[in-house]
Amino acid sequence: MQQVSPNTLKRLRLSSAHCLVLWVLVVSMVFLGAPFWSVLLVGVVGSFFAVRDWRIIRSLARKSIIPGHPDPGVHALIGGKIDLSDYRRRKE
Repeated sequence: MQQVSPNTLKRLRLSSAHCLVLWVLVVSMVFLGAPFWSVLLVGVVGSFFAVRDWRIIRSLARKSIIPGHPDPGVHALIGGKIDLSDYRRRKE
């Protein structure tokens, strides 16, 4: 599984908290009848926190759904470092 640094995990948690707080703020602003520009501004700021770490979240989700093969020879074969004949020789 892909290792994530503690700083990245902390940033992901803070981004999630910011998104939650800004989402609650947008919903409350809509119900209280705030001007459209203020709701839009808060939505743009919330979108920044939601999209900022999209690549990290996507790669972590992909790794958790499709775990890597335990055999290092298969990793080399998939990565193109060896070809099929080399893999067969290693297995024999």
